[in-house]
Amino acid sequence: DDRLEPIKEDLSLNTNTGTPVSTFLDDDSVNDVDSGNVKGVAITFADTTNGTWQFTTDNFTNVSNLNPAADESTSVLLDGANANHKVRFVPNLNFNGDVTIKYRAWDETQGSSGGTFDTRTNGGGSPFSSALVTKTITVTSVNDQPDVSFDSSVFNGSTPITVTEDSGAQEH
Repeated sequence: DDRLEPIKEDLSLNTNTGTPVSTFLDDDSVNDVDSGNVKGVAITFADTTNGTWQFTTDNFTNVSNLNPAADESTSVLLDGANANHKVRFVPNLNFNGDVTIKYRAWDETQGSSGGTFDTRTNGGGSPFSSALVTKTITVTSVNDQPDVSFDSSVFNGSTPITVTEDSGAQEH
């Protein structure tokens, strides 16, 4: 499946537990001539337009940001067999929509987990798949409670105030 589990906008970091790297290595996304040797992923791109992609090798005790890769020269390597290796998206405040991350399968014969590696040479006998996989995460909207505040010395109660979700401060 090319979709990660959806998350809600404005999700706190304490409840944003991320996605295990092992879920990136399903039969639909990985096919390698060395069947059974694919153990990890090399993240080649993370869309950070509307938030931050993060990764961890110790179940978020320590966290690093994934920067958008201009090319594949600094792909981040993560081990799919290690349950503590996870990736998560932290959306900007009030953002909702789809965001993508791209990766290649990695057989772990070169490079080390948590490090970076140049994956521009891939396929054949290289440690990286030729296929570039795209996963999408959906950030779902949350119906935020409106917040109305006004100056009681100006407001006489006869003029209705209309407030839309996420509209910011209102003038009267």
